[in-house]
Formats: sequence, C-alpha cells, structure tokens
Amino acid sequence: MVKPSLGFSTVIALALVLTSAIAAFSQRREALQHGTLWRTLRFDGIERTYRIHVPLKYDGKKQVPVAIVLHGFGGNSKNALEQGKWIEKSEKEGFLAVGLDGTLKSYTVRKFSEQSAFVE
Repeated sequence: MVKPSLGFSTVIALALVLTSAIAAFSQRREALQHGTLWRTLRFDGIERTYRIHVPLKYDGKKQVPVAIVLHGFGGNSKNALEQGKWIEKSEKEGFLAVGLDGTLKSYTVRKFSEQSAFVE
C-alpha cells in the first residue's frame, strides 16, 4: 500500500486553495476576466505563481471543472498551458485551466528538498 507523503498533501492543499478561491468568485456571481491571467499567492511561507485560463464561455454563474497543470523539468506554467494545448481544450470544453509554477525550474529535482516536498 502506498502512503501519501507530506508533499503530496501539500499539492492537494494548494489545489484546494486555488479551487476555493475560484469557487468564491463563482459564489459572488463575479466572472473572472476572460483569457490567461497571471497570479501569485503565498503558501506555506513561499510566494508561488500560477496562471489561470478562463474560457470565453465562463460567466461565473455556475461551477465548472478546474484542471491543475504541472510543468516538466525546465518548464513553466505558461509553456505547460500553451504547449499542452490546455488553453485550446479549456476554450472548447469550458473548464478553467490552472498552471502552477515551481519555485525552481522543476518539481522533480531531488537535491532541492523544498521542491520535492511540494509534490511528493
């Protein structure tokens, strides 16, 4: 049996924070600006950046799915959303696409414990 580690819990918590923030906009019946927006948040004492793509179909009146996108080694949220065609998929299907940035260039560099703990 695989036990989730503290890092995995951190990723889930961050995803829930982002989802809760988006849900708060929806509950107030405020639509997010359409397009790809760059945002920051402070989580676990570290300022983190992310991009959120809001499709033209989204009006803030109903809840929609959220896709959390992690970039690969040397990447960033912008490239992950664009090269993975998440923006096109978001527009077609009507979901919000959120690309998270690591504080380094990769989530998987083992010698940097902060990055490993963030997603393990």
